[in-house]
Amino acid sequence: MGTVVISVDAALGWNCTDGQPPSVERAAAARSGWRRILELFESYEISATWAVVGHLLLEDCDGVHEHHPLAPARFAREREAWAERPELRHARELVEATVDSPADHELAFLPFSGVEFGHDDVSLDLARAECVGFFDALPDSLPAPRTAAFPGNAVGHRGVLAEWGFEYYRCAVPDASSSFPLANSARRLANATISGPPIVRPAIDEYGLVGVPTSVDFARFDGTAGWLSGRAIADPGIATIERGLDRVADSGGVLHVRLRPADVVDERDAARIREMCAAIDRAREAGVEVATVEAVAERARSEPPSTWSYPTT
Repeated sequence: MGTVVISVDAALGWNCTDGQPPSVERAAAARSGWRRILELFESYEISATWAVVGHLLLEDCDGVHEHHPLAPARFAREREAWAERPELRHARELVEATVDSPADHELAFLPFSGVEFGHDDVSLDLARAECVGFFDALPDSLPAPRTAAFPGNAVGHRGVLAEWGFEYYRCAVPDASSSFPLANSARRLANATISGPPIVRPAIDEYGLVGVPTSVDFARFDGTAGWLSGRAIADPGIATIERGLDRVADSGGVLHVRLRPADVVDERDAARIREMCAAIDRAREAGVEVATVEAVAERARSEPPSTWSYPTT
């Protein structure tokens, strides 16, 4: 039987949504979305890997961060548009509630200010500064993460992650995305109606880190994707998950779902998360396992390489 892994990217107002800052609507809704996801995961006893932007670990700050290589410009929103919006900048109580949840979630790393490590202009010093910022903000009451994630799955500076003691990371499925929105929409539609999402397997890299690819991004279907998919089936996201669960049950691989609290804006979005949880729960009754990135990666290290050297199907 296969395994389902859920990764949650918790960023609130920080730039952690595939290269674009979140809309005001989504940023404002992200806190309630976070709580809704937590409640549903607890109700269905689903553990997940929660990757948190390091700045959210702070209870307060001056919005300057003078020791950061991109200060002060990087944090201008803190001092200006967000000056009276601490709920977009800080969330230690939400992180603590996540770690303390009986669902046994894993806390994972997202860069301190949401810098996308995979960009060519991100230097080693900047990547290291994002790690420094994260661990300086991490209180003693929370566990040091062993898993790293990247905004937009833009993987980069894995050597820096190794320096800081990380052992696992989330990555994208090779060649899964395109620079053309219509092509991405067509791929998502195919995942929902024909092929299903890829079933992945962990792979070890040259730094000794275990990468766990993502199968599907369980995002809202807005814009072109919503227009295209909405005319084919009622909810392409749920259909994609159900097809993935069918595939993973037969393959013995991993169905790795990525989602964001910022995508839970209204009751319709919350209902989609509930439907996803119910589908996973049904699959679990049939023998499919639910695990975190850490658990899947640790298991991969103990298995013969021949069982997990082929990353996708």
